[in-house]
Amino acid sequence: MIQLEQVASEELVAGGELSERGLGASPPEAPPGETDRLRGLVPILLATLGLAAAVIAWRAGTLSIDAQSASAAGLDATRNLATTEVIDEGVTARTMAAYLDYERSRRRALALSNAGLADQALLNDMEASAHWFLVDPQYLDRAGQLQLDRERAALLAGTASQLDVQPAPHFTAADADYARVQGLVVAGIVALLALPLFTIAQVGRRRLRLFGLAAGGLLFISGLVLTALSW
Repeated sequence: MIQLEQVASEELVAGGELSERGLGASPPEAPPGETDRLRGLVPILLATLGLAAAVIAWRAGTLSIDAQSASAAGLDATRNLATTEVIDEGVTARTMAAYLDYERSRRRALALSNAGLADQALLNDMEASAHWFLVDPQYLDRAGQLQLDRERAALLAGTASQLDVQPAPHFTAADADYARVQGLVVAGIVALLALPLFTIAQVGRRRLRLFGLAAGGLLFISGLVLTALSW
């Protein structure tokens, strides 16, 4: 009888130990080495993100300055072009007036000569010669007609050798720089969207940490690709 009680007590003690082991057992955790590596990766990614944001902001600033300079140069060239066109138009108008006066005097002289009025014809010939000095023969075609477009082009080319009168290239460069700035702004926003995800990865555990790292890393890489395309 005593032996049966001892055996029963031993079985109860063994059963209690097993139940305590079963109840007190916690679920398996991730290996400490892997958790430490993921936890240590997040600060590195956050620091890299901050550095990338600073570089993007610097590049956008330099491009914005270049775009403003190109716009200012385009405005200066526009003013030079407008001034040149006004001056050249005055010169061509004077040339046209001199050419018309020359033709009138020449034809009048010819008519007076045919009419036998030699003295008056000679006077009109002299007037025609005086007007002819204001007409450049290189702007006359083979028929003797004045070509004002050729004179305007020659005057503009002469001014262009001394002043900038071509605003279009400057405005084209400014538009290109502004477009790159907009691209960098979009790239910076996409990259910075990774910040809250990396923060979640910093404070979260297991799956939440993996989700934050994966989604944040994808956004960060996308921002870097957009930055490279707009650089």
